[in-house]
Amino acid sequence: MSQTNYVFITSTNAWGGIERWLLKLTNKLCEKQHNVHLLLIRNGSIPYPDEINKKIKITRIENNLWNIFLRTRILNFLKTIENPVVISFKIRDWYVISKIKQSLPSLNTFFVVHSTLSKGLRGNRRIISRVSKALNSPNKIICVSKGVAEHICSSYNICPKKVEVIYNPIIDFQSTEQMSTECDHPWLNGVRPDIPTFISAGRLVVAKDFSTLIRAFGRVNKTQESRLIILGEGPLRLQLEKLVIEEGLKNKISLPGFVTNPEAYFKRASTFVLSSVNEGLGNVLIEALHAGIPVVSTDCPNGPREILEDGQLGALVSPGDIGGLAEAMLASLRNQQQPNEYLTNSLMRFDVNHIADRYINITQS
Repeated sequence: MSQTNYVFITSTNAWGGIERWLLKLTNKLCEKQHNVHLLLIRNGSIPYPDEINKKIKITRIENNLWNIFLRTRILNFLKTIENPVVISFKIRDWYVISKIKQSLPSLNTFFVVHSTLSKGLRGNRRIISRVSKALNSPNKIICVSKGVAEHICSSYNICPKKVEVIYNPIIDFQSTEQMSTECDHPWLNGVRPDIPTFISAGRLVVAKDFSTLIRAFGRVNKTQESRLIILGEGPLRLQLEKLVIEEGLKNKISLPGFVTNPEAYFKRASTFVLSSVNEGLGNVLIEALHAGIPVVSTDCPNGPREILEDGQLGALVSPGDIGGLAEAMLASLRNQQQPNEYLTNSLMRFDVNHIADRYINITQS
């Protein structure tokens, strides 16, 4: 395979699942001897700077009032690179790239869709039309789950042949590096605490529906003394902390904030719970399965059912169903299944090496 010049263009400045995807994919492409450029626009930041491969070439286009001449400055940068393959994953950034492609049709471009792009679009025909036009411009649209791909095609009149489903790179089965097992939470100092500890993780936002999880845990705790840890940070922190107090669970629920290595926490917990009402894929579910603990998830669009293989790898309950979620959480404590060969084979779908090869194949074809 020939060496490729990849250019990832982003304005990202908040760390989460998408940024972890960017880090793992770019690092692996570097390991496979490809040239990788990270072009930061609109004051974007380097995701996980302590972990990024030193070979990745980082360029900043500094912000200015109204991003004047941003398109021209990006185009001028791309002209300095031989046959660049441009990859972007934020719709706001993609509008600029789609305009560049109009004036430079030969530019090899790919847009990675991590969600249904439906937020704020419902009923707004002008914006939907604008998104549809932009989505028809890349060489390929890459969707992180089959559910997202189906939604994109049906909602924005995209030909299915233009869409490729490539899961997020989550696990590196070939890595010889030992993952840190450090976890300083007092409830998880033992491998399996005497009191069962449920765990969840994600941005503290509406889509994750942690309020339903907190209420469901309240019911669980009435039957089985237990604890709940929710990893992550976000705008709903104060609201969720208030709910914890209202439910009388102040000493039973912990919100320690963002952690860089959540899988170390997962390994020491009893059960992982995903309570989302919407996901693009659900990276944390994959990480929890890899950690070897039981998982319970809402059957929300679009990733959990795909990841859990229609419930074979973990319980699925309806989004927003407090009682159903509580029952599934209790059942998980009674059925602490151990990881097996079937699970390991299933998780190969999310192997970083496999995913990087998929990107290489699609961008070189």
